[in-house]
Amino acid sequence: MKIYLNQNVKRQIRNGLMALVLLSGVAVSAYYLWWYQPPEEVFIPPEIDFSQLDALGIQDNPALYKEEDRYKIWDLYVTVYQGTDSETGGIYDLTSMNEIMGLAPDPQLDALVYIVDPDTGKTIFNTEDIQVNSTFSLRGQSARLEEQKSYKIKVYDGQGTFHGQQVLNLNKHTSDSSRLAQKFSFDQMANFPDMVSLRTSFFRVHIKDGTQTQASYVNYGLYTHVEQPNKTFLNEHGLDPNGTLYKPTDFEFFESPYIVPVDDPEFDKDMFSLLLKIRENPDNAKLATMLDEINNPSSNFPSVFQKYFDVDNYLTWVAMNLLLNNYDTMSRNYLLYSPSYSDKWYFLPWDYDKCMLSEESFMSRGMKDFFGLARYWGTTLHKRFFSDPAHVEMLDDRIEELYAIMMNQDWQSLTQNYTNTILSGFRNSLDEVFDDTDADEIRVNIADFQNRITFCYNLYYNTKENPMPIFLGSPKQAEDQKITFNWSPSTDLQADRVYYEFSIFTDYRNRTGSSIYREETSLTNITPSVQLPNGIYFWSAVVFDNKGNRQVGYDRYVVTDAAGNSYIEYGLRAIQIQDGDMIILK
Repeated sequence: MKIYLNQNVKRQIRNGLMALVLLSGVAVSAYYLWWYQPPEEVFIPPEIDFSQLDALGIQDNPALYKEEDRYKIWDLYVTVYQGTDSETGGIYDLTSMNEIMGLAPDPQLDALVYIVDPDTGKTIFNTEDIQVNSTFSLRGQSARLEEQKSYKIKVYDGQGTFHGQQVLNLNKHTSDSSRLAQKFSFDQMANFPDMVSLRTSFFRVHIKDGTQTQASYVNYGLYTHVEQPNKTFLNEHGLDPNGTLYKPTDFEFFESPYIVPVDDPEFDKDMFSLLLKIRENPDNAKLATMLDEINNPSSNFPSVFQKYFDVDNYLTWVAMNLLLNNYDTMSRNYLLYSPSYSDKWYFLPWDYDKCMLSEESFMSRGMKDFFGLARYWGTTLHKRFFSDPAHVEMLDDRIEELYAIMMNQDWQSLTQNYTNTILSGFRNSLDEVFDDTDADEIRVNIADFQNRITFCYNLYYNTKENPMPIFLGSPKQAEDQKITFNWSPSTDLQADRVYYEFSIFTDYRNRTGSSIYREETSLTNITPSVQLPNGIYFWSAVVFDNKGNRQVGYDRYVVTDAAGNSYIEYGLRAIQIQDGDMIILK
């Protein structure tokens, strides 16, 4: 039987065990410093059972989150000078850096930053007689394509900190009509069990071009700062500062030849970075061992999962992603953390700037078909875990728990305070010049947050009835030119029998009207009895159960309409027939 402890009790026990580890080390060091004085008896440090720490799971440090920080806007002033791009050696200033529209180049400019507390007028960072105390650069990927940029400031050692942090991630969130999704999400997570959030703050950013002698500060408007996940973050939140921390780039828990120790001659940092970004203390050998067992089809998966993951942390991570609708989390937009004393891996949050979509906005997008567990079914770890109906029931319980936490708030006060803060940050700034979102739209968006969470809560239970998505395989052509189409099998969480509606058509916009062939089958492959003349053909296999619930495949095909606009069609692949031979189109 599993005993669930109060979070404060858990923290006290965990801190006590960690203190015992440290005291043991101190005692041993003291003994050796006095080695020349023969002790009456030799001190033997107690053995530490680190499994006790694993059993306590993961808890945040609640003292880090202050109510005033939820709505307060700090004034940040930064003077920006010139800097260089390390790859090209090119010299940039504030103007030329703001003209960059892509991931490269990536210049680091010299800067002088200080922060003012608007409530007291007190200045953070003592900047007297110092011309430069930090670097100033662009941050984000899609954010670099925006006219209003997002920035990263790294304060030099010994030049001060903001709430103990030397890195300031200043996010503009121009694609978020509420400008609040990121901060709201992390504020909520601070109340969730078995999860560690990140501290966030609002900044009113004033920037001065230090290369111009007569320049003055320009109010760039409201930015949201999100805590940098690094050693300081680990230490401040009560985690192991010597622990491993990765940020997945495109990581689906598959084995890879690129996951080897960093000191191995075969290690290729560039290829590894396509899967995971190293944040702190990489332990690729431990990661590879976990992946080997997770992907072993003959392994006892429940035992393997319990060995390498904390089920409470995992369920909270999945549940909060569903309720906050952070949809792009199957292979990225999260952090993987493992303490140095443990084999376990924990899921931590990262990048919630595109969540909290309105019902209308979300339902107009192709990814709506993959809400709920369908979102994670394409990843080995998630698929194997939720293939057990008991685990789905555990997720139901965690969904209910987090939903109750979020609903049990003073929503009227919460939305009003957030709205006032954001509109205050916009006032008399460049946001009013560049931004096309007016005050009324901001109010409507924020006021709708409670409804959006409830929409996701209900949608989760509705989508559980759908079969799980499939992957379309690569068609194979025999010598007689007949083509066999294939796809991966689906799963139904209610154990309903599933079928597949296979079809070939010439117009993806009118699949029924342009159908060449259509057949329903319970098999996962089919060889149509039809001759295809030269041309381009699309095909799909839609899953449905005996209750009529349907699901499309994960496969994405980029199509271009008559106006030249490109967009993604899900559950679709294409082939071309040329003189009887088949060519698979990408």
